[in-house]
Amino acid sequence: MDRNWLYKLGFVVVVALAAVWFLTPTVIFFRMSPEDRGDQDKFSAAVPDWMSERHLTLGLDLQGGIHLVMGVEVDKALIDRVQRRGDEILRYAEEQEVPIEGIRAERERPELTVTVPEGSGERFEKVVMEYFQDMTVVSRLDDGFVVSFTAEDVERIKTGAVDQAVKTIRNRVDAWGVTEPQISRRGDTSVLIQLPGVRDPDRAKDLLGQTAQLEFRIAEDHETTFIRDHQELMPEEVNLDSERGTGPGGTEVVAWYLTADERRHLEAAREALYEADAVPEGTVLAFERVERGQQRYYRTYVLRDRAGITGDYLTDARVALDQQRGGRPYVALEFDREGARVFEELTAENVQRRMAIVLDDTVNSAPVIQERIGGGRASITLGSMEGYDAMMREAGDLALVLRAGALPAPVRILEERTVGASLGPDLIDRGMKALAIGGLFVLVFMLVYYRGSGLVANLTLVMVLTFLLAILAAFGATLTLPGLAGIVLTVGMAVDANVIVFERIREELSQGRSPRAAIDAGYSKAFSAIVDGNVTTAIAAFVLLQYGTGPIRGFAVTLLAGIAATLFSCVFASRVFVEAMHARRNVKRVSV
Repeated sequence: MDRNWLYKLGFVVVVALAAVWFLTPTVIFFRMSPEDRGDQDKFSAAVPDWMSERHLTLGLDLQGGIHLVMGVEVDKALIDRVQRRGDEILRYAEEQEVPIEGIRAERERPELTVTVPEGSGERFEKVVMEYFQDMTVVSRLDDGFVVSFTAEDVERIKTGAVDQAVKTIRNRVDAWGVTEPQISRRGDTSVLIQLPGVRDPDRAKDLLGQTAQLEFRIAEDHETTFIRDHQELMPEEVNLDSERGTGPGGTEVVAWYLTADERRHLEAAREALYEADAVPEGTVLAFERVERGQQRYYRTYVLRDRAGITGDYLTDARVALDQQRGGRPYVALEFDREGARVFEELTAENVQRRMAIVLDDTVNSAPVIQERIGGGRASITLGSMEGYDAMMREAGDLALVLRAGALPAPVRILEERTVGASLGPDLIDRGMKALAIGGLFVLVFMLVYYRGSGLVANLTLVMVLTFLLAILAAFGATLTLPGLAGIVLTVGMAVDANVIVFERIREELSQGRSPRAAIDAGYSKAFSAIVDGNVTTAIAAFVLLQYGTGPIRGFAVTLLAGIAATLFSCVFASRVFVEAMHARRNVKRVSV
């Protein structure tokens, strides 16, 4: 028998101490109250400086939280991308001196209608379309072309929109401070979101569902007479109103607009105007929610269809207080160098015009530009909500989503499920009770049936559980209900490995071998059977990990960690303990 068992025992002790070191932050974490667990500062203060702060956390099914599946409207992302491409085509055509009379983006289809002078079509195709190789001519018109992206680029844009949505949502959740969220792509156009510990589903949906597409558009107040001239198209719930102001050059401007108590009535009016082809080319109709004291309603603005500047140039968005308005919260914006230049040029060219700040297709405010604005700074005011805390939270959420970036397309809730806070502890109690009762029966059986070797089996079983939890804690894993099932399965595999070894030793003893020879032969012959069984299980776990999602992946991770702990404890550590028990020279029997 190998006489170096003492060194091996020392190695096992060192590994066990390392496991305890990795597991200690988890013990500290779960000894804290549920309220304090969400406070990272309190947890950091409770953990010694020389110790890692990685720890096990509970999944959605154990501690409660929110499960969402959001669908990304990839067709809207494609339409927006086509509209931006129209601006690029127009600029490039001007640089190359290719005459274009106009470009119109379709509202319902990802297509551009390009109008060119007679005899310029061939030059447009040769110069412009050959430059934009991801675009193709869908059809030819008498006075131009209908162009769109190629089929390959359509798929690329759609895929990129979903990937960008996953990244943006993850940034928002991380900035929100949710511990161990799960955010992943689900299918072709959906995103799976699980937020353990979150108790406010409405706030979560508002925070994650905001597109946060920030745009600054110039209002065309002098182009609003079509609203007055088509009053007969308006629903009964919509009212006509006007306001006078001073436009560029000191001219008087009368701006006509519509109001309604509910936005859907204005949306119906807008659709009627579009169907009648009444909205001037190059403009769009947008809405603002107005709150004046107890009065709340919606009104329209006529804006340029192209944004002067977008949120892509933002470098920072933070909550600030307006001391001139009693400390009212607002969101302060800062643009990068290029954004500051564009913003300054935009304001310089449109003095005495309204500049609408549009967030997610809704006008936040539309102040009149009094002078050129330099420095790359702007602000977004908030509605007159009830309560200072509510305004601060709205400002904080808006600043958060603007910093995290805009979603590439609107998202909609496809599936929503809330796990109650009481369900998780109940599941944990039942799971731990089942594990404790089952484990106790196993320990007693092994001790009675295998005597002294049963004591070794029980010690290795404790080590398996310790190593398993330590491995999960070292990687900051999340423990779920299927993960508990993986732990129970690991216990069964560990017991099975010990049974295989001890039965082999019994067989060798029955054939007349000496105790030391029986121990050597038992472990050697059992080794291949144990490894084969664990390797085949590991292959199945890898497949689950690769192709599974959510709880299935949690089960696979726990199972893989359990296999590693089982092989070390039941093959290596168990043999060291048995050799230590029978290290005397004249061993007469093996307690098995």
